[in-house]
Amino acid sequence: MLLVFFNASEGGGGAPNEFSPPIRYTTSRWNQDTLPDDRRFVGRLTGIPVATNVYKLVSGAYTENHPGDESLIATTYFGARRYIVSDSEKAALIGAGYEVS
Repeated sequence: MLLVFFNASEGGGGAPNEFSPPIRYTTSRWNQDTLPDDRRFVGRLTGIPVATNVYKLVSGAYTENHPGDESLIATTYFGARRYIVSDSEKAALIGAGYEVS
C-alpha cells in the first residue's frame, strides 16, 4: 500500500488542493420503543461519526470499500485526515464524486 503526499506547489504554484475523506454517520443501534421508560433518551441518538477510508485503485477508480487484495490499491486516503493533492488528483476525485477544496 502506498500513501502519497503531493507538494503544495505542484500544478502551477497556486493554493494547495485539500482533500479530506468523507465522514459517515451510523444510525443508532437502540430502538427507544424496546427500552424501559427511564432509559429512552438512549433511543434519541442520531448517529455516530465514522471516518471513511478512500482507496484509489491501480485502475484509477476510487472506492470506500477495501478491495481485499492489497496489490489492487495504488493510494489510500485514511479517514479523518487532510491531504494535499495535485490538480490532476483533484479533478479525478471530483469526477468520482468527492469534495476537494
